[in-house]
Amino acid sequence: MTELKTTRWITVAGQTLKSPVVAPDFKPKDNFPGYEFVETKVEGSVTTHIYKPVEKPVEKPVKKVTTIWVTVTGEVLKPRTDGEKPKENFDGYEFVRTDKDKDGNTTHVYKPVEKPVKKVTTIWVTEKGEVLKSRTDGEHPKENFDGYEFVRTDKDKDGNTTHVYKPVEKPVKKVTTIWVTEKGEVLKPRTDGEHPKENFDGYEFVRTDKDKDGNTTHVYKPVEKPVEKPVKKVTTIWVTEKGEVLKPRTDGEHPKENFDGYEFVRTDKDKDGNIVHIYKPIKKVTTTWVTEKGEVLKPRTEGEHPKENFDGYEFVRTDKDKDGNIVHIYKPIKKVTTTWVTEKGEVLKPRTEGEHPKENFDGYEFVRTDKDKDGNIVHIYKPIKKVTTTWVTEKGEVLKPRTEGEHPKENFDGYEFVRTDKDKDGNIVHIYRKVEKPKVERKDDKIVYTPQTAKELPKTGDAGALTSFFGALFAGGGFLGLKRRKNRK
Repeated sequence: MTELKTTRWITVAGQTLKSPVVAPDFKPKDNFPGYEFVETKVEGSVTTHIYKPVEKPVEKPVKKVTTIWVTVTGEVLKPRTDGEKPKENFDGYEFVRTDKDKDGNTTHVYKPVEKPVKKVTTIWVTEKGEVLKSRTDGEHPKENFDGYEFVRTDKDKDGNTTHVYKPVEKPVKKVTTIWVTEKGEVLKPRTDGEHPKENFDGYEFVRTDKDKDGNTTHVYKPVEKPVEKPVKKVTTIWVTEKGEVLKPRTDGEHPKENFDGYEFVRTDKDKDGNIVHIYKPIKKVTTTWVTEKGEVLKPRTEGEHPKENFDGYEFVRTDKDKDGNIVHIYKPIKKVTTTWVTEKGEVLKPRTEGEHPKENFDGYEFVRTDKDKDGNIVHIYKPIKKVTTTWVTEKGEVLKPRTEGEHPKENFDGYEFVRTDKDKDGNIVHIYRKVEKPKVERKDDKIVYTPQTAKELPKTGDAGALTSFFGALFAGGGFLGLKRRKNRK
């Protein structure tokens, strides 16, 4: 018969990624989203594919200003959009104001234009116009009414709703007849219709009752018969001294019999003449193979048998009880194991039988090897700290995502380098500040660059004018054209 083999897919922490498969052959490793393959371990008829989770870098979101269009009550007229956008027109609403929060996000606020509201109503009536529920303002769903079932819903030209119903026809009551005793015992089951009383053996008629619904009940009582005293019958039974029944009680007087494993002791007769044949078990010696803790290694067997060998156990001694029964006693052979774990108990490699040396694991360094009282080995590791480098502004804006390793400062358009910091873990942070752009003006047919202070920076409304100026200047070749004309002069 082909030996079945088991394939498992687990994480380094022992979490099952896929249900184990039992088949004639081992199964290959699989791919699991969010995990990467580490190694495959084969132990006898079990193969274990081991994986570890893939770590994803956490990126800080870059702040962006947004624009949203809402009513004074917070109803969204147009979803939030990236960038600073102007107010717009919406049917049924008029513009109120524009707000800006501390992060520069724009909110255009509107209020509804009041229009005369037409009110619709709902009424619940029968097909004949009978009102089941009074007319109510607003549009409401159909409801349930006792004795009526829903037919349809109508709507008039003004949008008023009418739920229409019809009465449910009630079933016609049917009378029944039943025949019972005074104690309620049924002599004949309930039958549809009105029927006369009947005769029943052993019973006599008492009366006929009728309930409020017209149902008929014929009542009877049993006819009393003279009580006859039973004739005593003797019986025979075959039992052990402890009362175990070897053969069930049988009517009549019968002789003793033979039973395998038992010997006859005596026959007793009680005051009513009943016969009891009594037996006792014939003693047989047995042999059992157990551990010191009583675990059965081989079931109890009749007869006297020698000790045997069992995998994983060694013989201790043989005992014999007062009845001559033999007990061969064993104890388990201790096996040492080796485990590879972190200082926090995370399993880096599953427990393996035998004594094995320490191994190398990516991202971890060896700390020490411990050995318990049973000789089991535990190799202990700790994670290796990795330094990272980040490039940010003084306000914390990320210019380049966090990168593993120690890296030098870099150049970024529109920013100047300020300093480099290093934290207690050795992680590097290169810090930059934004470079202010000079103000461009036209004086006497010349372009003049004037440094701007924070107060002179263009407002939201001026940004468009400045952009238009640069666009017209460069699109028409203004800058280069001015330079050429000057050279010609």
